[in-house]
Amino acid sequence: ETRKRETTFFKNRGIGFIRQNQPFCPQIRQVIHGSMHTLGFPHHEQAVYVCTEGPRLETPAEIKKFRLNGGDLVGMTLVPELFLARELEICYASICYLTNFAEGAVVREFKKGELFEGMQTDLEKVQVDEAISRFPTILAGTFLNLLDTERVCQCKDAMQRYKNKGMINDDWHTWPGPA
Repeated sequence: ETRKRETTFFKNRGIGFIRQNQPFCPQIRQVIHGSMHTLGFPHHEQAVYVCTEGPRLETPAEIKKFRLNGGDLVGMTLVPELFLARELEICYASICYLTNFAEGAVVREFKKGELFEGMQTDLEKVQVDEAISRFPTILAGTFLNLLDTERVCQCKDAMQRYKNKGMINDDWHTWPGPA
């Protein structure tokens, strides 16, 4: 749902058309899930994330559309970095936490001067703070487990066809530069 962000390093160069069947690295996702499970933190192993342009909250109609299209979470981050990482053959995954329910998912009164104008209850604020406080532990466990993980995912080969054709070389550091 974004339109104004650059999502490729290869604009107008005829390359960068790569699969996004699994937008997030399945290996990193598996390691994150394992870390969360080991730590005993409640979580969902996967969800469909819809990225919107922002900076605004969505309308009830937009939320309904996203839900009908299979969306579980809506936010304004993760794009373009998700696609740019894949173009550089970098493994990428995300750990998201819920800050508030969207318009149309719940009905709440407008509260001026508050974060999300009342779309977040006091209990939800506490739950968000608790989720945020767990991030250092989650990340430390995930990073330690990644050190012992051999990279066998498809992320590392996302641009192989362009390497094979000689359109880019093996050093990804040179890819984002001018054609």
